[in-house]
Amino acid sequence: MAMEEIINLRLFLIYFIISVSVFQSGVDFQMSMFLYYTPKYQCLSPNQTTDSITPDNCFYVPVNSSLAKFPCTKWKFDKSKIKSTFVTELKLVCNQRFLQWILIPLRNISGVFAIFLGILSDMKGRKPMFLICSGSDTIIWILLGILPSHYSLHIFLRFIKLFGIGSSIIGLVLVTELTPKKYRNFIIINYWSVFSIGMAMTPWYIKRFAYWKQSWLIAAFPMFLYGLAPLILLESPKWLISNSRKDEAFEVLQILNQNSEDEDFNNKSIDDIETVHENKRFCHSKSLLIRLGILLITSLSFYFVYQGTATNLEFAISDIYINAMIMGLIEIPAGPLGYLSSIAIGSVTSVVIWTTIGLISYSIIPGNWDPMLNLTQTGKISHSILACLSKFSLVVAWNILSVFYVALFPTNKRNFVANFGEATGFIGAAIGGFAGYYYSNDNGGFSFANFIYGILLIISMILFGLIIPSINKTSLPNTVEEAEQIKKDSQFCFTESIGDKIVEEYK
Repeated sequence: MAMEEIINLRLFLIYFIISVSVFQSGVDFQMSMFLYYTPKYQCLSPNQTTDSITPDNCFYVPVNSSLAKFPCTKWKFDKSKIKSTFVTELKLVCNQRFLQWILIPLRNISGVFAIFLGILSDMKGRKPMFLICSGSDTIIWILLGILPSHYSLHIFLRFIKLFGIGSSIIGLVLVTELTPKKYRNFIIINYWSVFSIGMAMTPWYIKRFAYWKQSWLIAAFPMFLYGLAPLILLESPKWLISNSRKDEAFEVLQILNQNSEDEDFNNKSIDDIETVHENKRFCHSKSLLIRLGILLITSLSFYFVYQGTATNLEFAISDIYINAMIMGLIEIPAGPLGYLSSIAIGSVTSVVIWTTIGLISYSIIPGNWDPMLNLTQTGKISHSILACLSKFSLVVAWNILSVFYVALFPTNKRNFVANFGEATGFIGAAIGGFAGYYYSNDNGGFSFANFIYGILLIISMILFGLIIPSINKTSLPNTVEEAEQIKKDSQFCFTESIGDKIVEEYK
């Protein structure tokens, strides 16, 4: 029996443990939007009474003076939408607002350093690095909830939360290398659906508990399941074989196959496992470097747009809780639909088409190009529908894109590439998130950022569609030579039914 044909209950338990890290990433992502949300505020004079206020609410004018105005030191925050945020707790408004702007891209900036976790995972193994990252993330998460709210300390802890990002990507690679080929695309494309579930649940945490630290700590409870990870997780046999550890790889295969009735496997020995010989270095492969470059541009573009829209808690509708919940819920079906789409018309074609749908629907959202436009009731409904459609379409495309980062490159560079793609994406996310936050809070829309969003996506999709090969039935390459053999297929078939292709996929 081939290694890529093995599947049993142990594998599903591994999926479950790794899905915790993906779920928590979704919670963390959405929590950040609420954590740094700035409600409306009003300047108060030192005696706590409302005085004559300048339009920017950053100065007050004493009652007995019509000329002198003084910088505000106390504010009354609107608690009708959200009772407590990190911004309201430390009063990061007016002359302190620049400190707030640093917080917005912080999670994404820390994600850039996740590339080093990928390098370590390729060197030391998937399992130990996942355990280190998930354990570290749990400790940091709890510390953020129990330690006093101090700006510098918060900055430090949020920065080193890159371990949470690393655990999700390392988990993706481990799942990819353990999953049988005929199920692999389904598992990978649906991998981030758990992220969306975490996003959808976060508004409940926030609204249920008045103080942000309470909701933060409650949200940490699923992470205690990581305690089972050392007992359940297995190392990737592909990684073990690539590092000349055939005996350990065979032990993993025996565990995965322990309930199988396949006599062919039971009659095999360690000697039947082929040794991987790497004859060419990754950095010497022009074709793989070109693919990597295009995927990095694509990752940067998608993260830029996604984070830019996600940072606006009123992107679809004005209720920040319902908006955040909808943004999570609409992403959940993106995985199954992306999988069916990749079977029906091919993975590359699917990415290009769904991205185009997302770009067009986003560009015609009423009010997006004119933030001062007063929308009618019909305009508001159109805005909500098109906003949801654009976000959903881009998420479908991104879920399919995830397969390319792990399926086109050799085993000893797979985690590096996946984390490099994530790190590059976070550069775009930091810029896009800042732009989205700035324009949603200051100008009520994304008029300045829209043009850049569109140009980036168009360029990346042209390059992606022309050069990147389809990977619907591709075996995971172990070496650079095997990765180079994955060629661009220019033939796209739209005539077969989805049902026929699903049957063919599972033959």
